Amino acid sequence: MPHSISLPLPLVLCDARDKESVKEVLLALREHAMRALAAEMTGRRPV
Repeated sequence: MPHSISLPLPLVLCDARDKESVKEVLLALREHAMRALAAEMTGRRPV
């Protein structure tokens, strides 16, 4: 049975052995969190 996620979440692949891969994932997480916070503050849905 497939799972469903109600919020728009980024899907980012990562190879934890590769520092650049981990860095990209953390940057994507930070960007998503900043967009979600901005959307919450303005009353809009995150992009």
